Amino acid sequence: MASLPVILHFPPTFARGMSASHIVSTVDRLATSMQITAGKAPNSDGVIVDKVLQFELEYERVAHMLDQALLQLTGQSDTGKAWESLFPEGMLNSQTHIGIKVNFSIGWMDADNDWNAMMCPYGPKGAVTEAVINGLCRMLEGTFPVENITIYDLDLAITPGKANTVVQGFRPNGPDPAADGLDRQAGAYALHWVNLRNPLSAPENAPGFIAAPGYSGEYSAPQRMIRPVYDNDVMINIGNAKDHRAAGVTGAMKNTFGCTDNCVATHGDSWMDLDTPYAGCGLTVPVFYQSIDRRCPTILNILDALAGVYDGGPTTGKIFHANTIALSRDPVTIDTFLLHMINTARKENGYAVLSTEDGRAADGHPNAACLRIAGEMQLGNGSMDKLMDLDLSTARPTGFIPSLENGRAEVGTPRAQGGELRLPVQFDRSGRRHRLEARVNNRHGQTIRQFTLPASRLEHAELSWDLRDDASRVVPAGRYVWEIEAEGVRYTRTIMA
Repeated sequence: MASLPVILHFPPTFARGMSASHIVSTVDRLATSMQITAGKAPNSDGVIVDKVLQFELEYERVAHMLDQALLQLTGQSDTGKAWESLFPEGMLNSQTHIGIKVNFSIGWMDADNDWNAMMCPYGPKGAVTEAVINGLCRMLEGTFPVENITIYDLDLAITPGKANTVVQGFRPNGPDPAADGLDRQAGAYALHWVNLRNPLSAPENAPGFIAAPGYSGEYSAPQRMIRPVYDNDVMINIGNAKDHRAAGVTGAMKNTFGCTDNCVATHGDSWMDLDTPYAGCGLTVPVFYQSIDRRCPTILNILDALAGVYDGGPTTGKIFHANTIALSRDPVTIDTFLLHMINTARKENGYAVLSTEDGRAADGHPNAACLRIAGEMQLGNGSMDKLMDLDLSTARPTGFIPSLENGRAEVGTPRAQGGELRLPVQFDRSGRRHRLEARVNNRHGQTIRQFTLPASRLEHAELSWDLRDDASRVVPAGRYVWEIEAEGVRYTRTIMA
């Protein structure tokens, strides 16, 4: 499916009396490429899943999309200042801790697609989170510590061994002596794939809330927040662009279901049953978002709609390819934007469109009532009156990095050329001597090739690997991780030899 057309009609504004919220949508048709075909295997809801034949992304273009959207949203001319402007007054300093919530519900048991071998187009992507982290590290004149940033999700959705997190572009986990899923390393963002089987992950004294007010006993769905919520000062919420078998849409607000220990209590084991004693997602999705936001304020909602699912979510299903990233501080507005994207794809493929009313669409798919209820709760507006569309498909990312107090770098997309893999690295324009080290590790974390480069004042460098180890032996075919340390910050690229 090609990129989605210009959006012309949206559901009505839900939150009466609230002014429209700003939302920026960026499209770059060259940001990713994808080939899919009809699959044969059904997911757990009986939807035949599309088979992905190929998916590739361009790190530079993804970063350009996010940076330009952020500049437009904030009205700033500098990426670091744009991120700074999102923080509550007086909160940002070198001790501030930031959580980035991603959503790994990508169906790792999908019979037609092996997400341990291929990047999932509609899953969280290291390219998106890295663009966020690069921008955050430009705050405070480039001195904001990368170690203060934690990417997190529940590990229930992640494959055993966490191989698919590496395939999606995140760095490999280090040792986990506490078995709670937290991995902190010098010079790198932290990872917290939360292990709910460990009582430290959501202890009895953790902040909590009732997800279903008015319901009694277990059906009130009592929740305890997981550590990355209350260990961080603010949240950046990166939602997936998918429909949802209970909530109608996945997106930003539903992503907060991965912030507690007991989200299953909102719907039980029977997601699709209308005659159920459980409160369901229509009511509880807004309560989750509101409760988590009160404890750890969300400063930005990001919709990764580079690719998405229009039927079969929240895990796998029928895919659309939009090459879009959208940003808004308003969760109702960004999820309403997602609803229209899903409805556009559903209509083009002969499926019933979803509304924000209670109940189901004509083909039985649950509607997105949670959006209407969230608007009624004044969590956001849902109006598209302040939507700005940016088409960056013909733009060429410049890779410009301003001169800051600390040196900064950005790492590009690995490319095969002449029997080698080449990797570009862009430095800031300070004229200082830039530091660059690199190594290639196999899937067991063992270093097979090291690169030592002299310090240079150049703004651009390129690493090349001839697919040989330090003993000049050709390495076996398979997955490797190229680890780069540039200006004291670590980056990784998952590569195939």
